Amino acid sequence: MPWLTKWHALWNRHLSRQLDDELQSHVHLRAEALIGEGWSRADAYEEARKLFGNLTLTTERTREVHVSATLETILQDIQYAFRRLRRQPIFTLSAMLTLGLVIGANGAIFSVLEAVLLRPLPYPKPAQLVALTGSNHLHQQTGIAVPDLEDWSGAKSLAEVAAIMSQSVNLTGRDEPTRVIGQFVSATLFPMLRAKPVLGRVFRTGEDRTGAARVCVLSFGIWQSRFGGDAAIIGRSLRLNDQPYVVIGVMPRDFQAALFAADVWLPINAYPNYSRDRRNMSVMAIGRLAGGTSIAQARAELATITGRLAAQYPDTDRDRAAVITPLKDTFLGNLRSTLWLLASASG
Repeated sequence: MPWLTKWHALWNRHLSRQLDDELQSHVHLRAEALIGEGWSRADAYEEARKLFGNLTLTTERTREVHVSATLETILQDIQYAFRRLRRQPIFTLSAMLTLGLVIGANGAIFSVLEAVLLRPLPYPKPAQLVALTGSNHLHQQTGIAVPDLEDWSGAKSLAEVAAIMSQSVNLTGRDEPTRVIGQFVSATLFPMLRAKPVLGRVFRTGEDRTGAARVCVLSFGIWQSRFGGDAAIIGRSLRLNDQPYVVIGVMPRDFQAALFAADVWLPINAYPNYSRDRRNMSVMAIGRLAGGTSIAQARAELATITGRLAAQYPDTDRDRAAVITPLKDTFLGNLRSTLWLLASASG
């Protein structure tokens, strides 16, 4: 391997120069010390050179002791390894493929872990965000009745609460009819997530109530793919589920509301199963904890509220409970243990 031999020679020359300079410095310092004691300059330098002996020989020995032997051993090992690998091409190829697969698997798994487990949710103060669901007498997860959720919203431990449900909707009236993912939300959702549109505005207070004008907000993706990124989309009427809706805003490219992906956001009152009957537990919700409030405190306060509702509405709310969990845990579900298991296996 000529390039290794050449590099080795260059390194030796560089090291020899360094060592020679250092020895010459020691000779000079010793000679100056002797001159200070009264020696003549010529005699002082001659004595100093005698003290250090043959500088060339000393430099060579020092270089060998310093790193040369180790470097030569490494180079010999590399050369030997390459010769062995050339003699066993099948083994060499298998080793390279194995290393490639292992490195690739570990890189992929770490990327997933970083994105799913380690990276915080893409919202301001994500630790304050929680998911809200209901629970029945069998401790099974249920939806929440809209009036019950309004009562839960009065909890001091919750600064903000928003109903949120997902269901596909028909987009008609432009080109071919298309099924898109709709998300039906309270007007409080976007302010809770501190989300601002790139065009237009988001829902105003009251636009999520029965009798309000039909308005919608588009995702960046569908605005680009379906409407060509036309800035004049604001104020245009679309037909969603065979009803006219006016586009009031477009969200940023990287925005995704919690719990579900969506192409278009509509007011919660437009949700097909929306009802103000306490027997209809049709929605889920997310909330933001008040500053300085723990989940344990929120759970205790919601337990008090659901207990009061059970006494006030025994026919519908008896044996109901509120379930509150960190929003990130809701995203992960049972994936946390699975991902760590995959990471251990790939490691």
